[in-house]
Amino acid sequence: MTLYKWSQTAENNATADSSINWQEGQAPSSVNDSGRAMMASIAKHRDDIAGAIVTGGTATAYTVTSYEAFDTLVRLNGQIIAFTPHATNGGTVTLNVDSLGPKPLRSAPATELMAGTLIQGTPYLALYNHSDAAFYLHGFYGNPYNVPLAAGMDFWGVTAPNSAFAFPAGQELDRTTYASLFAIVGTTYGSGNGSTTFNLPDKRGRVSAADDDMGGSSALRLTSAVAGFAGDTLGAAGGSQSQTLVTANLPAYTPAGSVSVTVTSTSANVQNNIGGTASANLAGGATDYAQKNSSIITSTGTGTFTGTAQGGTSMPVRTVQPTIICNYIMRII
Repeated sequence: MTLYKWSQTAENNATADSSINWQEGQAPSSVNDSGRAMMASIAKHRDDIAGAIVTGGTATAYTVTSYEAFDTLVRLNGQIIAFTPHATNGGTVTLNVDSLGPKPLRSAPATELMAGTLIQGTPYLALYNHSDAAFYLHGFYGNPYNVPLAAGMDFWGVTAPNSAFAFPAGQELDRTTYASLFAIVGTTYGSGNGSTTFNLPDKRGRVSAADDDMGGSSALRLTSAVAGFAGDTLGAAGGSQSQTLVTANLPAYTPAGSVSVTVTSTSANVQNNIGGTASANLAGGATDYAQKNSSIITSTGTGTFTGTAQGGTSMPVRTVQPTIICNYIMRII
């Protein structure tokens, strides 16, 4: 009762399965037995692809015992096995079905699974390809809970996780090879060579902002007059890591105020001539004079001043927010 032995050519199924006899001239009981055997075979296949089989082995070498009990890897070719990992995978994984030997379990050709890809208790489908002796996760990148095509995220590794992702640095991609991605982004981020290629966004050294009108609002939060680019145009880029301040960047300000002044004279002796000539007095010949002491004179005053308008210097001012650097990945296939 093995569904995988059945042929797509009807006449070959007369004796394709030893438990099912569809040869001509059978007795009614044989027909009944064959019908029931077919039902059992289909039930085994149903349960093999349901995901209820829990793996054994280790977190990097899973084992599975199927209901159909495949007898060779050739028979397993093109067949799907659903399984639920007993443990989250720890890195590169092999899958051994019905003790036919461990084979790599991958997400794509030559792309090994990263640790934590397969989550304990979550069902997965794997298809065996005998030509390269490997299992492939069935529809893994089509899962809506994974990263959608043209989406991106922070990535803290050194290299992209697999060929489905790239670091978007403005590089050119072929429009045919990446036709699905091209259908989504077109030439928004660059037209490449103008005919056969297109560009990915250049995310290097930039943070992202959502399109200002993606929610239907006409009010812009990023405008050309202030931000230097329009916030309602996909692919628009601007901003700088510093700004040089000039007088026009500062609020209008003209220094003004008042001052107060206090002037105090020092005391001095003054000699007044009483008799004799001026020349004699100066020569010291006169004896008739009188000495008077001057008094201390103190005076005060007030005034106003108007200064020169003040401004900043040409020193650049940093405008970078607190930042940590990482890689950024974008799904391209």
